[in-house]
Amino acid sequence: MNSNQTLSRFPWVPELFHAWCKDSRQEASAANYKKFQDIVSATCTFNHIKLRKIRLGELSGVCLSKVLKDLPLERLDLTGNMLRDLGTMAILKLVKSNPSLRHISIGMNDCGPESAIGFARELKDSNRLLSLEFGNEDTKDSLRGNRCDNVVGIAYAQALMFNTSLTSLNLTRVGLGYCADRTVDPKQESALCLGEMLRVNSTLRTLKLGRDHFGSMGVVLLLKPLQVNRTLRCLDLSHTKCGPEIALVMTEVLEQNEGLQELNLTGNAIGLVGVSALAQALIVNAALRTLHLANVGMKDAGATQLAQALQQNHHLTELNVSRNGMTVACGQPWGMCLSKNSTLASLNLSKNSLTDEAVRQIARGAALSGSLQSIDLTSVKAADAGALEWASVSARNSSLTVLKLKNNFVSDWAGLHMADMLESGAPIFEIDMSANQLSHSTLLRLDVVCETHRDNSKSREPRQLMGQIRKLRQVEKRLRETEFQLQRTRNARMEIEKTRTMEEDLLSGLMEKAQFQQSKLQMELSSAKQRRDDALKLLADREKELIAYDITSAKNCEKMEAAIEADNKKRDELRQESKTAEEALEFERETAQEETNALEEAIEEIKTAVEEVYASMGSVTEELRVLERARFLAQKENREREKEALMREMEAQAERDAKKNARKGKKGAKGKG
Repeated sequence: MNSNQTLSRFPWVPELFHAWCKDSRQEASAANYKKFQDIVSATCTFNHIKLRKIRLGELSGVCLSKVLKDLPLERLDLTGNMLRDLGTMAILKLVKSNPSLRHISIGMNDCGPESAIGFARELKDSNRLLSLEFGNEDTKDSLRGNRCDNVVGIAYAQALMFNTSLTSLNLTRVGLGYCADRTVDPKQESALCLGEMLRVNSTLRTLKLGRDHFGSMGVVLLLKPLQVNRTLRCLDLSHTKCGPEIALVMTEVLEQNEGLQELNLTGNAIGLVGVSALAQALIVNAALRTLHLANVGMKDAGATQLAQALQQNHHLTELNVSRNGMTVACGQPWGMCLSKNSTLASLNLSKNSLTDEAVRQIARGAALSGSLQSIDLTSVKAADAGALEWASVSARNSSLTVLKLKNNFVSDWAGLHMADMLESGAPIFEIDMSANQLSHSTLLRLDVVCETHRDNSKSREPRQLMGQIRKLRQVEKRLRETEFQLQRTRNARMEIEKTRTMEEDLLSGLMEKAQFQQSKLQMELSSAKQRRDDALKLLADREKELIAYDITSAKNCEKMEAAIEADNKKRDELRQESKTAEEALEFERETAQEETNALEEAIEEIKTAVEEVYASMGSVTEELRVLERARFLAQKENREREKEALMREMEAQAERDAKKNARKGKKGAKGKG
């Protein structure tokens, strides 16, 4: 498709390209525009926009909300970009403005709880969307994952209790089961609310909650409502940290549920207990078609019980039991299962240590199966004998079309024999023998054989029929455009009728409010009159009380005057007594003065005696000082005498040493002579 054709089909490409350049910091060159145009023309149609992992950012989201609002768009897939909350809220605005948009995919866009809750509110308020993909599928690109918590799960659960249009919801690896501070929620409120939603919702068909941290308690809360839910078809609970505690509830659900067709429990350590309970339930369950039990820790015992149960189950069509630690002991049970089961079309036994013996036993059982179409035996330690056995199966089982024996121990000789056998056997459309000991030419030959089978199986339609198909597609396109215009007209008419109804309701409400205000004013007027009468009555009562109070006050004044006269008399008596007491006090004061003078004279005499004592003590102290001085001089003389004696002794010792040395010197001189 050239540039003009692309521009005529997608006139919004230039505007989106400029927004993309700003988001990704790319140069707005002709080469980049050509690459961007090629991506759009290769992935988009007139009613399906698919722009995955091309680094669309916030400005691109705002641009898309403007340029796509009037187009007859049904699907919008923007997975793996960098819209964040701002760009995602712009896409939400597009959903509200474009009535034909039914399917939205915005996973892996670095969104937070704000935009997720915004879509939940839209689901609650309207019934437009049929599917919403908000989960994070690509575990390698964790930096772009949408980050949510329990609040988002609760919001979607509450919305889907009222929504009657959504059929598919993907919340894989968005953080359900965690609180806002990224700690595990011990109550698992999001799982509880989602479980209650499943009890009442009757339109949801697919619910994907893989890699959310629910634990055993959360998974039990999600599984219990399926005993009464009859509309859910697909439930993904892979890698949700549950254990064998869910066995009892899972058994009850699968025994009673008649609607669930696909169940994914991959990566949960349910072990032997959980697989045994599941096997018992599969004997009576007639609804389940697809079951994923990869890496659940079933081992040989659990795998054997599951294979025996499938001999009696004739409804399951696809089973994945890879990475479960199975060994050679599982070869015979799975061979018996394939020989007796009449519905199983796809079986994945990859990454189990089955060995070549078990692979041959399974192949013998598959030869008797009339339903098996695909078998995956990647990394099962198969060798030449097992590979040739499976090649011979194609001659006896015409339904087998896909065979995967990747990463085993098959030699080039066995690969050549397989190619010879497949050329003459039943048509195998796909065979994967990579990572074995096969040469490049052998692998190419196997691919050519499969391609030949695929080409032979395709039917060639006449040119006339192809022309009619093209005409019908053009008519279908025009019908869709007409339907879109009619839908917009109906929506506009509904908006007008809604506005008229709102105006009528508003007018009636205003009239009712006015009548209510009038009656309220009348009630207030009568109440005011009643309050006035009560006030007049209260005033009369107050006047009577004042008159009585005046009379009582006059009587109290007379009593107080009499009491004052009595107090004056008593005051005079007290003054007379006070004068007498002062005279007695004056006499006592004079007597005390005389005694004080006598005491002062005695104190003077005592002071004189004390001074005399101090004088005598001074002479004694002087004598003590003289004695101390004499003692100090005597000690000093003794030390000097001792020092002189020590010096004399040292001089004598020095003389003795000198004489001794002189004698030694003489002896040495004689010896030398």
